[in-house]
Amino acid sequence: MPELWFYHLEHESSLNLLPQLLRRGLERGLRLSVETVSHELVEEWSSHLWACEDTGFMPHGREGDKRSANQPIWLTNGNANPNGSTFRFYVDGAVPSAGWLKDEVAIQRASVLFEGANEQSLQAARSLWKEARSAGIIVRYQRQNGGGWGEVVASGA
Repeated sequence: MPELWFYHLEHESSLNLLPQLLRRGLERGLRLSVETVSHELVEEWSSHLWACEDTGFMPHGREGDKRSANQPIWLTNGNANPNGSTFRFYVDGAVPSAGWLKDEVAIQRASVLFEGANEQSLQAARSLWKEARSAGIIVRYQRQNGGGWGEVVASGA
């Protein structure tokens, strides 16, 4: 059963958190993807992952790259999944599409990173939470608490 995780950012940005989450996924041998809202943001994420000092370079690909199926991390501004990722991160206001459960390659975990200070992102996360719960999807909500993270609430099957 797929899971939907929310990361409520209060003390850091997705630019700081996402590379840490991606590094953990790579260490576990997972195929990962990151979805954002524009081609320009895909390019920014690509540059950021090349130069990430805290986690080191993370191999990744994006539209137009060769050997996309071999990339451990795929960056996209749509629902492309050529590397067969099973974990997908949504950043910069991107959220899973209504049919993400029916995708050809089943995503085991979708994670939405959103900044709590952005009211639009907060409302979108709340709506998605309600939609996922009513669909019977396992939902987890992580919130920053000072220097760490804590699961505030979990719901689902």
